[in-house]
Amino acid sequence: MRSNVTVGPPIEVLVYTRDNYGNISRLMLQEDDDYLRSLRRAWDASLKRAFEGLPGLPLPVSPRIRLVDG
Repeated sequence: MRSNVTVGPPIEVLVYTRDNYGNISRLMLQEDDDYLRSLRRAWDASLKRAFEGLPGLPLPVSPRIRLVDG
């Protein structure tokens, strides 16, 4: 959802049992839903941990890579 600004709550979730499409459970998540807020916080924290866990750029840098000052 964060990669596409045209997608967002409400989010409708349909859950059905394999081979039994007659037994469907529905869930609608609104913008202010506590579960959706919790999911966003957990996703953000997990992304930060994933990036922090990546190996650093090996220096000195290969001649094929050019560092650019920002």
